[in-house]
Amino acid sequence: MMIITRNDLQQRIEDFLCEKLHPKTEIRCGSSGIIETASGRKLFLKCGYSSPSYRCEATGIAEIADVGAIKTSTVIAVDDDFILTGYIPRSNRKEDFFKLFGRRLAAMHRCKSDCFGFREDNFIGLGPQPNIA
Repeated sequence: MMIITRNDLQQRIEDFLCEKLHPKTEIRCGSSGIIETASGRKLFLKCGYSSPSYRCEATGIAEIADVGAIKTSTVIAVDDDFILTGYIPRSNRKEDFFKLFGRRLAAMHRCKSDCFGFREDNFIGLGPQPNIA
């Protein structure tokens, strides 16, 4: 397992973004949180040990977005040790939040497929989830 350094990761993120991060932005390898660019753009970063889970997560986010039932963030960059997405700020939960979310979740799962399961193996957290038989 390769351990990434904060400076290495910050440089790679700045290279992906073609923009420097805000000087007060802290990157903590092995965690997740909001980071900010020098121009004030807020993003969400999850990083840690090298794992195929980050690329699988990006695939999953794209699949959820394609259905269009649930609002998802945009994947901006992904590598073996991080995923960077747009930041969706929290908002006040409306009274019918769970009812609407349940309907949207059900709509997302109405997608049809020729076989059971997802088309590729992926992860639940860092635990492997085999899908291809």
